[in-house]
Amino acid sequence: MLNGEVRGDARLMAEQIELGPAARIGGALSHASRVFQRAEGAVVGGAVTQDPQAEARSEGPRDRDAQRD
Repeated sequence: MLNGEVRGDARLMAEQIELGPAARIGGALSHASRVFQRAEGAVVGGAVTQDPQAEARSEGPRDRDAQRD
C-alpha cells in the first residue's frame, strides 16, 4: 500500500497495488499489477496507466518454474 507522497512520476510493480487515502503522486503513475485499487482521496497528478509488458515480465520466471515440475 502506498499512503504517502511521491514527488514526480512513479512506476510500481506488484501483485496488488493500493493507493491509500493519503497517497499523493506528483506526476504520472505507471503500474504493473493484477489488482489496482485507489482509495477516495488518493491524488495522482498525471496519467494512470497499466504497463502490460512489465506485468508479463513479472510473471515470466514463475511460469517457467511451473513448467519444470
